[in-house]
Amino acid sequence: MGAGVHKVLVFRGTSAAPAATPVLDATLTVPASGPDPLGSRVERLPLDTPITLSEGEHLFVAVEMVGQTPAELCVLACGEDGADDRNYWSNAVAAPFPWATMASFDLDESFLIEAIGRPVP
Repeated sequence: MGAGVHKVLVFRGTSAAPAATPVLDATLTVPASGPDPLGSRVERLPLDTPITLSEGEHLFVAVEMVGQTPAELCVLACGEDGADDRNYWSNAVAAPFPWATMASFDLDESFLIEAIGRPVP
């Protein structure tokens, strides 16, 4: 049985850490998954409106984790040299989010989430 519907929040900030109460640029909905014999899937979620980062801004992609064992959602992670200031977790279901680094849980992998864009000419 697959994980249920969940949200992806996209927002900007001027700090390397995400804001507790971010101003959202986009909220995306990911449909529930069906049974997957490989236990994984890739989602491509295009934005309705492009986001332009200004000098000094960071882009954040927060994935809501839903489901109960054995059908919970997980985000793939890899490596043993994760960036301590780029991988965060919050148990809150809504803002304000009390973010903690994954390194504070002794997890040093990096989440495999990409935001693909291009430089503005």
